[in-house]
Formats: sequence, C-alpha cells, structure tokens
Amino acid sequence: MRESTVELDEYSFTLPGPAGRIWDALLEVALMGLCVPGAVLESVDGDTVHGRLKVTAGSMNRVHTGTGRFAERDKAAGTLVFQACNRESGGYGSWSATIRIVLTDGGHETYVTVQATVIVTGRPGEVSPDAVRKFGRQLVELSGTNLAVRLGAPGNVVTVRAQHLFLPKTSFSLVKRRAGTRG
Repeated sequence: MRESTVELDEYSFTLPGPAGRIWDALLEVALMGLCVPGAVLESVDGDTVHGRLKVTAGSMNRVHTGTGRFAERDKAAGTLVFQACNRESGGYGSWSATIRIVLTDGGHETYVTVQATVIVTGRPGEVSPDAVRKFGRQLVELSGTNLAVRLGAPGNVVTVRAQHLFLPKTSFSLVKRRAGTRG
C-alpha cells in the first residue's frame, strides 16, 4: 500500500476580533464543523470529535469518516494542535493530519497561521504532493473565510472547485454550503 507524507505550506489569514474570541471559536466544535466545507459533525466524546468529510469528484462522491482531537492547547501562547485521522468509505485509502494553529492578537483582529503534516495511504497516496497541498490550501482558506463570516465579517460562506485532487484529470468540488445550513 502506497503511503505519502506531505508537509503543507504555511497558510495565514486574518479573523475579526481579539485572539481570545478566536480561541473560543476554534474550540467550539459545532461552529467549526459548520465552517469546514463538506464536514458533518456526528458526535463529540470528551476531547474526541467523530465526523465525516464529503468530497465530490465529478459524479462520484467520496466520504471520509474519522476522528479528530485537540492534542495540545496553549492559550497563553495562542497555539492549538489538532490531530485527525480517517478512512475513505469503500476502503480505498486513509489519511491523517497534524494541524498546528497559531494565533497572534492584533487587537480588533487576529492573525491566524496554519501549518499541517498530512499522511495519505492507499489510492490517495498516489496523488502528487502538489495536489495534496492545493487541496489543503483550499480547505484552510475556505474554512477561514467561513469562520470570518460567521464571526461577523462581511461576505458569504463560500465554496470552491479544486482540480486534480485525488483522481487525475477529475474535477472535484467541495460540498456547497450556505451560512447556517448543512450541505
């Protein structure tokens, strides 16, 4: 079984509000579940979140089911580490990720930096690292934009179309979602 480890680029964006407010929002699992395109929160058991991430490839839907948890929380340093792992329904592969989020307080806004390491196995492990990076960037950007809107920034909850993510020459689109609705 093929396995690939990909260090994602560092992504950054600004959210409206002080770091304390952003910290609380990031730890509010139900809110974050609404912000990640294609995500469905199924349950929370202590520090562990159970859910699904749906990705559409042309006419094919892929559903990844798994868990996530906050491995580190350092409010004074403004640092969160989230670990997630899942398996694709149908057994074609799996992925795991360690995501590090750093908040820098700017008073009325907060600068957010996200770094991640992703390990993909099986069929997804055959995808180029650049495609995994592109998917990761789009997912982080959309989640950040959706969180900003939910925290009061002007705009609408957004969707994206990503090219060549898991199946070569196949157009992928993340599940469309409007503010306050599930996709």
